[in-house]
Amino acid sequence: MPDNNLHNINYEQIAQEYKENLQRLDAVEKPSEREIIESIVKKKVEEAATLSKATQPSPSLIPQNVSSEVFPSYALSAEEDVKEKVKKLIEITLEKGISAGVRLALKENDPYLLDLYHDALVEKVLDELKRRELI
Repeated sequence: MPDNNLHNINYEQIAQEYKENLQRLDAVEKPSEREIIESIVKKKVEEAATLSKATQPSPSLIPQNVSSEVFPSYALSAEEDVKEKVKKLIEITLEKGISAGVRLALKENDPYLLDLYHDALVEKVLDELKRRELI
């Protein structure tokens, strides 16, 4: 079912999709929480990427403070400018939604940056779902 509200991160909907995925999976093959959330976020990012081809991001995006804790461990050795770009993308995503973050990430035309953004977004969403006790 397509997400008609990609401009907001709907944690309750992600939690519901997570629970549905858990019910469908065999206990022997059960992936980790992170792997399930990663597949849900990946689907939402792909949907947003498809939609972003026809729209442009707002030029007045004001970043907020995002902790470096959102980075996966492999990113600790990434160049500072890449980390800063990913932080800004996460800030924009939290403020404006997945579509806005994805549009800007795609404009960078950098597969490493896009991968790091996706992984950092998964970490951020997973942390928020746990903080809200949704999973």
